[in-house]
Amino acid sequence: AAEQGSSNPGAWRIYHVTSTDGIGWSAPKLALVPTTGSAWDSLAVSDPTVVKRPDGGGFYMWYTGTANFTGAQPAIGLASSPDGIVWTREGAAALLAPQVGTSDLANEDPAVLWDKSLGLYRMWYTHRAFGQTPTINYAVSTDGKSWVRWPKGAALSTGIPGSFDARGVRSPTVMLRENHVRLWYTGVDTNSQLQLGYVENRGS
Repeated sequence: AAEQGSSNPGAWRIYHVTSTDGIGWSAPKLALVPTTGSAWDSLAVSDPTVVKRPDGGGFYMWYTGTANFTGAQPAIGLASSPDGIVWTREGAAALLAPQVGTSDLANEDPAVLWDKSLGLYRMWYTHRAFGQTPTINYAVSTDGKSWVRWPKGAALSTGIPGSFDARGVRSPTVMLRENHVRLWYTGVDTNSQLQLGYVENRGS
């Protein structure tokens, strides 16, 4: 879970909570806070997605980070934990940052799963670029750290004019069942209203 700091609006932090039934939840405990100085995630950390590592080494958590300076571009980073409670950043740099020399503005809202059949971590994330509506892009990794972006652009683009997602798609959540990817996302219409959308992919 992520929460905004009361003393510094915009300074999001990530918390750890547990539940036995998905309804009642434990008191939150801090899991990850922004770094200091001019690091890429010195203002805020948010939008966590956690996967149990297939090698038995604990857990990985990918998250959105933003730097504490004007014009900072949100990017995606990685932290690891042996128990899902105490987290350590993996490296000092973002893993998926906006590409230099392009119109990229942000990569954020990661949703990651481990695909055993492919031997890959698969990530869907919100991509924003100057003058364009938000899309959901896709990347893959064998180790969760080095990512290859899908070269064909957006995995999910905006809907047709007049649709509930005509002005953007973002904030994906994914589930894999036997080679069948189910993806839920937020759609933005021309009035900036937000609604939940759903798509599925059966193996391509």
